[in-house]
Amino acid sequence: MKYPMVFKRLRVICFSVALLAGGVVSGQAVTSPSSLIVKVFEMRVSKNSDCSGAVTVFKTASASSIDLVGIPTMGSGSITDGTYHCAMFHISDFVTVTPQVPQGSCVAGPNAIDIFINPVDDESITPEGTLIHGSAGEDDPWIYFSDSASAASVNDCFQPTTQCACSGPCPLTPMTLAANQTHTLVFDLDSKIDGSGGTCALLLPHAGSGRQTVLSIR
Repeated sequence: MKYPMVFKRLRVICFSVALLAGGVVSGQAVTSPSSLIVKVFEMRVSKNSDCSGAVTVFKTASASSIDLVGIPTMGSGSITDGTYHCAMFHISDFVTVTPQVPQGSCVAGPNAIDIFINPVDDESITPEGTLIHGSAGEDDPWIYFSDSASAASVNDCFQPTTQCACSGPCPLTPMTLAANQTHTLVFDLDSKIDGSGGTCALLLPHAGSGRQTVLSIR
């Protein structure tokens, strides 16, 4: 199932984007979400594949919780025409997911998940280059999508380039904006909830291998 999330551009862009990041959990007890609640504090885009020279689309200090299974609007802002090769998002690492079908440790009803908790393996980098390490608290990492050679569907999306194993950007279809347009940004959430481990977890935002696009525009 693919959830289309619309953004409109009339010199103002309203984005509704599905964003997921997290560690892989092996096993077959997977299901799809009927609800996925997340907070997004900021979105930036860059015309460069390495995510440099990014411009802010929107930013808020007190993001509201939105349900990505639907057509939410994250924020609005104005950016110039052109082709953007990188999109980055500052999110809360605390998400709440409700599975369509309970599977293992993913019980019926809301499941609270920290997607950025490991202090060794989870390492995000801000667009300014500051490191953010995972912890049991709220860490608010950045996640990155680009069309660079570093982008891979096996990455965790926490870094704009591959600076350590698996934490580089996830693949993005370049976004070309010109004049007044309406587009849909699409993310596939099928089978991304895994209950095979001791706790309910989110899978990586990919399906398959290689540089499969995980964030697309149409």
